[in-house]
Order: sequence, then structure tokens, then C-alpha cells
Amino acid sequence: MVLSTGVAKAQFSHATCRAESPNSPVRAEGLAERTGNLSFACQPTVGFFFILPQQVVTEMNITVELNVPLGNRVDIHGISGLTDAVLTVNQQNSWNPLPNSQSDYSVWLGPIVGTNEPPIDPIPNPPFSAPALLSECPSFLSLLTPTPPFGPDFFDPRWPCPQLATLGASNRLVFNGVKAPFPGVDAENAGAPYNVVPSFPEVSVFEIHNIRANAAALGVTGATVGGAFVTARISIDPGTSFSMVNSVINIATPVVGLIPEIDDPVIGLQCTSDSAHVTVTLNEGFASAFKTLGAPTFDQAVEGAWENGYPVLEGQAFSVGGGTAPIAVSFSPPAENAGTGGGATQATRFMIRLFNVQPGVTVEVPEVVNNDGGESDCEPDALFAGELCIQVVTGTDSDGAGGSSSGAGAGSYHTVPIDSDGNGFVVYEVGDADPFDLEDIDVEFWFSWEFDPENDEPGIGTALMDVRFAPLSDVGEPSNEPVPRFVDIGDDPVAVLTIQRCSTTLLFPFVSNRAGFDTGLVIANTSLDWKGTVPQDGRCMIHYIGSTGESGVMPDDDLSGVIPGGEQLVFTLSQGNAAREVNGAPNFQGFVIAMCEFQYAHGFAFMSDSTAGVPTWSQGYLALVLQFGSDDGEFVRLINCDQGNAKESVTCPSEERAH
Repeated sequence: MVLSTGVAKAQFSHATCRAESPNSPVRAEGLAERTGNLSFACQPTVGFFFILPQQVVTEMNITVELNVPLGNRVDIHGISGLTDAVLTVNQQNSWNPLPNSQSDYSVWLGPIVGTNEPPIDPIPNPPFSAPALLSECPSFLSLLTPTPPFGPDFFDPRWPCPQLATLGASNRLVFNGVKAPFPGVDAENAGAPYNVVPSFPEVSVFEIHNIRANAAALGVTGATVGGAFVTARISIDPGTSFSMVNSVINIATPVVGLIPEIDDPVIGLQCTSDSAHVTVTLNEGFASAFKTLGAPTFDQAVEGAWENGYPVLEGQAFSVGGGTAPIAVSFSPPAENAGTGGGATQATRFMIRLFNVQPGVTVEVPEVVNNDGGESDCEPDALFAGELCIQVVTGTDSDGAGGSSSGAGAGSYHTVPIDSDGNGFVVYEVGDADPFDLEDIDVEFWFSWEFDPENDEPGIGTALMDVRFAPLSDVGEPSNEPVPRFVDIGDDPVAVLTIQRCSTTLLFPFVSNRAGFDTGLVIANTSLDWKGTVPQDGRCMIHYIGSTGESGVMPDDDLSGVIPGGEQLVFTLSQGNAAREVNGAPNFQGFVIAMCEFQYAHGFAFMSDSTAGVPTWSQGYLALVLQFGSDDGEFVRLINCDQGNAKESVTCPSEERAH
């Protein structure tokens, strides 16, 4: 009876588990950020000497609940509610984790890198052709000896098969029917069938990979170190054999991942064909915020550098030899496998948006921007960190999802499509990066335009720009939307290009063609000189303010012909100048404002009496240069009114006078 009492006590041996996580930084803008792995190590609470076979492996359910919505992919393998979050036990890693209970392995067998001895560390990462020992889930030994005791149905309880999570709620992952090996079991004394394997590890380690969280739900307010965290609550049911010491743990720290800087705006002149650039700097908010797509991998250290994580989908090929033969693993191209395999559909992307780009302005950007110091394509090194390199992606939707690299290569330029409203965008994707360095990269936006006075191009105004992670989305729950994806939040658009009208406004304060007087006016276009100044050709709008004879009516505004740089417009009130397309304004007296569409205009007026044919009085003066805004649109308004092209909403000068 004494012996029986001792055995009975051993049946109720208990293990306590302590959760750990690297609490890795994640992008605060992200809706599907992969957090650090969540693991908990379990050790016996009290020592024991013997345990019955039915206690060697405990079946239990594990639930992980976040304080924010999940961002995982769902309906994996076509099974409703199945996610790409993965549970491994004692580092047993498999390409194709089981969809539900670990006992249902017959359909979901997949190659495993490791051995039934403690797994190799670090584990080789696909698709690199690194040799590794092949084991099979459920048993390495079952591959080699198809007859008992290691037949195809033998389940090695020390390393249960990896298992996919089911979605319990928008923020809850559930692993049902987990086979949990009790730590420290002396298998030799446990009885058949467990006495055919060595003793169990002293610590049973449960690790959950590929948890993706909606970090943006905590608010994007800048670096949040010491502020809000993504937390996970772990529960085990039933808790008779295993229980948690710390059931709530921080698994990620949201930090703003993208800090853009945009140069001061380019100031351009409409009348001069030109090109200029603005530099946009993409700064990482923390090292590894800019990630390559990478290959699906078990290695947590590499997972942190890549968008991809633990491999969960089919599509790989493998070859099996005999005994300890090496295997070669290769994954299908992303396009054939929805870009997944490790949960991600693309590397980190950036969307640079333009607004109100003026008609007649062309925008170009380099196809490839590489920090390696040369004009080379992005060629990531499989084993070593490289310099940050980004490349243009074409064919995306308006949120920056989908599409592919343009393939144009370094040294080429991409023309940014601009719609009829002046809006457009370009998407870049990370092709290489160093996850251990805080990086930044400069992108030059080249703006160019040709002066077209007939179409009033380039248009007058200011173009704006903003920068975001991409693709943009408002889906903050588990779905099959692109991964990663981001909220549309950041700084307001800033000015990058202002086109100003080339203009000079001159005031002739008194002119007269009455009482025998006449006034001659000269407007000189001095934009041509010996210093290499680019000459500006343009017209002048002559605006009369005063009265004509006894009627008191002001003359209509008059638009001159083009005055080339280095030439003058000369006319008199009485006669005008037909060669320059200026009409006379007989009997007018008042003042004249001349609005010219070129810079460096200067004016001179000369008044004299000529009633006797020989002037008896004369006076000349220089016109005043008025400081009007160069982009107020007044010149275009007056020209359109003169030519009958004004929109209905525009009030023309003649209409103003009528009131």
C-alpha cells in the first residue's frame, strides 16, 4: 500500500511554465505586424520518480489573447478559421504544420529540418541548399524502420508536430488538442511504448510563431518606448498538469517605423523651360523597420530581419535519401503561392504621393536607389546583411498593393503617372537592407517643364507630397489582405514644387491724350543681357483706369503681341502700335497699369503737347514697378476675359465696371 500511495502521488506531478518574449519593436503604423515569438518553458514543480504512461503526454488547449486585433492570414489550406500562427514544442520544426490536433498527422506530413536528438541550432534556412538531417513528423525512426517498434504510426512524444492556430476571435488564437510532453520523464521506466526513446527533456518549451498584431490600434503617436505595448494573455485548459506563472506578457513595442524628410520646395518660373529635383529621405524609426521579403524560416533571428516568418503553406519540393541523407528545399515563387509561405505578400513598401501637380510638369524618379555607393540593382545576400536598396514597383492598385518590380534596373528612370487632377504616386519596395543598422535612403524627384504660353503651361500653383508605408489599408483584423499593410497616417502633405508666373507689373501714374497732349509709352523687356540670363518672351496686358472724353467710359483692356527678350513695346495713346497689336486709346486720361508675363520689365512715359505741330511742353518719367504676387492668377484672368475664354465663375473687368 505504501508503494501504491507513492505512485498515486506521482500521477499528479505538476509543471509550472514561465512565459518569455523578446518584446521586439514593431511598426506603429502596421495593421499586421509580426511580433516577437511567444514562448513558455515548463519545469516540474516538484520532483518525481515514476509516472504512468497515460501521464507522459498531457493533452490540453492553449489560448493566446492579445490586447489588440490580430493581423494573421486566415483560411490556411482552405480550412475556415485556420490561421498561419504556429505552435512548436521542444523546437520541433516542420514545413507544413498540422491544421488542428497534433494527432491528425496522416494527411499533413511534411519534411522537418532537425533530428530526434535536440535540433540543430541554428537551423538551416530555406531556400538555401544547406545540408540537414531529415526527420519526419511524427517520427524520424518511423522512416527508417517500417516495422515495429518504430512503424509509421509511432508518435515520438518528446517532439510533437507543429500545429496551426484556429481563430477564436479577432484577437484570440486557439491551439486545441496540443500534445504536451511532461518535462523530465524517465521514459525507460514509463513503460511501453515510451520506453523505446531516451528520457524527456528536463524542460518542455512551447513556442508560438507568426503572431501578427494590429499595432496601429494602440495609436501612432511617435516613438512609444515605455508607453503602450502589445500584450498577450496565455491560458491553458485544463490546468491540472501545466499552469502559467506569468500569464500576461508584453510581446511587441510599437515604434514609428518611417520618418520621412522632404527638401524645401523647388521654385520654378513658368516662362523658362527647366528641371529641378527635390530629395525625399526615408529614415528608419528603428533598425529592421525596413525589411526584405525573405524566405520562410524557423530562425527567429532571421525572422526579425524579414517580413516572412515561419513556413506554413505548401508549394515546396524536397528530396529524401536514406538514413541521414541531406535534403534540398525550394519554395515556389511568391506569385505561385500568393506571396506567402511565411505569411508575407511583399517586402516593406513605401508610397510617395503627389497632389496638385501643375499641368505641363513631368515627374521622374530613379528605378533603383542603392546605398551601396554604386548604380547597381538590389541583390540581397542570402547570408550577410547588405546596404539598403529600394526599387520601383509598377502595376499596384491605388493603395500600393500588388504589382511587381518594373525590372528596368539601376540607372533608368520611371515617369510617375499623374492624373487629370494633378495627383499621382510611386511605390518603392525594399530589395536589400541591413537589419542591424539604423538606415536611411534618399530618393530624388525630378520635375521638368517646357514653357507653352498658348496653353498657359506649366500651370501656376504648388504641388504637394506626402510619404507613407504601403500598402495602405483599413482592415485591422485577421484576413487575407496583403501582409504587411499599414494605416494611412503621417504628416500632412508639404510643398515640393511652386511654379510662379514670370511677371512684372508697371504703373504709369498719369497719361493723357486730351487738350492737345499725347503720351508715348515704352515697355522694355530687359531679360536679355550679356551675363547669360535666359531671355523671357511674353506679352503685356494694358489696363486703363480713367475716362475717355465726355463719355467717361474706360477703354477696354488691351493685350499686346509677344515682346521678345531684349526688345521694347512702344505705343502712343492716340495711335497705339499695330505692329505690336496694341490699339490706341484716343481722348483717354488717367493712369495705366501694364501687367507683363516676363520679369525685368521697365517702363518710360513721355508726355508732350503738339497742337502747333512743334511741342512747347514735354515731360518724361520712369514707370513704377508694383510688387504684386507672381501667382495670383490675375494675368490669366484678364487674358481669358479679353479672349472670351473666361469661365462663368470669373468676373471680367467690364462686368466689374458695370456694377
